[in-house]
Amino acid sequence: MGVVDEIKERIDVVEFISAYVPLQKAGRNYKGLCPFHADTSPSFIVFPDGQRWHCFGACATGGDIFTFLMKRENLDFSEALKVLAQRAGVPLAPRTEEQKEKDERRELLQEINSAAAQYFHHLLLHSPEAQAAREYLESRQMRRETWSRFQLGYSLPEWEALSNHLRDRGYRQEDLFAAGLTVEREGGGYYDRFRGRLVFPIHDARGRVVGFGGRALDDSLPKYVNTPQTPLFDKSSILYGLHLARQAIREQGVAIIVEGYMDVLMAHQHGFQNVVASMGTALTESQVGALRRLTKSFVLAMDADPAGQQASMRGLEVVKREYGIEHRRSPEAQETYRHVWLKKYVDANIKVITMPEGRDPDDVIRADPDHWARLVREALPLMDYYFQSAVADKDLDSAEGKATLVHQLVGLIGEMGDAIERAHYLQKLAQLVRIDERTLAAEMMRTQKRGKAVTLDQERESASVGQASLALENYCLALLLTCPRTVHEAQQLSADDFLATENRSIFLAYKGCREQETTFDLADFRHGLDPVLAKHLDAVLTGAAAGPPLPEDELAGEIDRAVSRLRDRRDRRELSELEALLRDSEEGGADQLALRDRVEKLRQGIWERQRQRRDGWAQGGVV
Repeated sequence: MGVVDEIKERIDVVEFISAYVPLQKAGRNYKGLCPFHADTSPSFIVFPDGQRWHCFGACATGGDIFTFLMKRENLDFSEALKVLAQRAGVPLAPRTEEQKEKDERRELLQEINSAAAQYFHHLLLHSPEAQAAREYLESRQMRRETWSRFQLGYSLPEWEALSNHLRDRGYRQEDLFAAGLTVEREGGGYYDRFRGRLVFPIHDARGRVVGFGGRALDDSLPKYVNTPQTPLFDKSSILYGLHLARQAIREQGVAIIVEGYMDVLMAHQHGFQNVVASMGTALTESQVGALRRLTKSFVLAMDADPAGQQASMRGLEVVKREYGIEHRRSPEAQETYRHVWLKKYVDANIKVITMPEGRDPDDVIRADPDHWARLVREALPLMDYYFQSAVADKDLDSAEGKATLVHQLVGLIGEMGDAIERAHYLQKLAQLVRIDERTLAAEMMRTQKRGKAVTLDQERESASVGQASLALENYCLALLLTCPRTVHEAQQLSADDFLATENRSIFLAYKGCREQETTFDLADFRHGLDPVLAKHLDAVLTGAAAGPPLPEDELAGEIDRAVSRLRDRRDRRELSELEALLRDSEEGGADQLALRDRVEKLRQGIWERQRQRRDGWAQGGVV
């Protein structure tokens, strides 16, 4: 028995979760209000028999005690393992010297960043030289409690003020450089990176200072200076203000994503505490991944200028990709902008605010908080935003303009899962271009046929030797890790497709690695895993290697089959849980109707997938 299984055997899931969520007996199971979204009717179910939990509400996710603790406390696998092992009384293998050194190094850099943040903040509050910074913040109507809450600071306009302060406290120059606080001179020596600037400490999701942003208070260039890439700081994976927004995002069930520091500060100051910032860059997959633990609903607030709209489109692509939504390029629209191809039941969770011309969220909130609240309420659903963006530069009195618009939008409409929504937007497009709906529907069908991926997926009764000797998810994970061209297949899966805690954690680490790196090295990947996960990965790969190697020309089809079956298993598992709930339930009304509706949707989805496969096989390929 592995250490993870031993811990799960010693800790009862009902007892553990009851410490966080009041649970009530419901047949053989337990139910309560979900702690991960604003739940008003108990949608959070704990299954003692399987030692698992599942939210059948907005979260639509589940897991075991590990996934619950990781999600609830925002921990990674290693951190959750330590907490649960200590609680269960299960000894863990001692960390290697290299791992200890790495941990100690990160702790030192965090300590240095914390000391720097305290120093900068003290200067802002008390230094005569920070008067210009204080006046700037006051001119932007930023209250002092906001300065303190976000630990705003000021850096003296001197070459070594911070360095001297930190060295006096016993920190070494090379460690200040490693933290990104100093810059190395070409001729030797170091100087402070942040000088004469308003300083914004940047925290990770757990509230630890990992970097800084510095804004010039005069005409100096660049206007903003940021901490470079360090062992603690990766700008593409951090959302400014997330440590203070987490609870509000969970409670309100939605995250509002803006661009800049001041946007977040002003929003929080006026009570809009579910706001975070991508810090001036296009939204990245790592940033969306950080939000996935909190919500599936996003509102993107982008500037009204072309650059802001392009950033919005790129951000939407990232959101779609991170949620496993297949995206393709529309051949007809490559000259205009990239499209995200929609998939069923997702678009209602993504909305877009187009800011008034020449104004950003900071300006709007400062002038009229009610105006900002109205903009959020009136944010456009994703498809409406696509319509608005596509129509903006088209001459709809010309045949060319009409054709371009139809080619850009009709495929997107065809990918929508809800037939009523599909009909609504097809009618809207027909009215815009003044073309009969039947003509557009026929074009939509042709576009769908052209865009349908043709892959091989023969459903055999007898499984391959590799699958027969391994659990399905082990086999699938081994294929993903050992085959270099599996990025698309991995995007079709989510962590919830993996039942084993170790497999789930390895898959999340793999996805994070592929997001950060253009190439993937299995040995380097294994080296970065927690020892418990590395040991499990060795067993998975050893088991996969025991079977005969697959021919190269069969590999793609085998990966598709493994991914497809893993997704099927998840749907059937949820269906089984729901059917068990309905059997045990003595209540009627809206709750039971909602469960039955979900059961019907799952059955319909399974049936539809099987039908698509049969059709694909009949045509010589697979959907």
